[in-house]
Amino acid sequence: MLTVDKAHLASHPTPAPAVTLHLDGRQTSVVDSFSPRREIPVTAKWNGDKLEITSSTGLHTITQLVSIEATQLVVVTSVNIEADQPVTFKYKKK
Repeated sequence: MLTVDKAHLASHPTPAPAVTLHLDGRQTSVVDSFSPRREIPVTAKWNGDKLEITSSTGLHTITQLVSIEATQLVVVTSVNIEADQPVTFKYKKK
């Protein structure tokens, strides 16, 4: 399992609720950080040496591939919108 706690999203002043994901492809419901009355189904599983996290908002499916490259955490995000290009974020520990 992977638990993400105290994540700050966008300009929200308070952290998002903690999220615990099963890493074997089982679905988990998480509270939508932007619409707290709504829950989003999320799955997480290993895809080779990358963690693949998939969520669905009903209209769109969002896939994030999480990996480590050298000393950076790399997150590549794709949304199933026509002509959408993946977005890559690279994080360094402070």
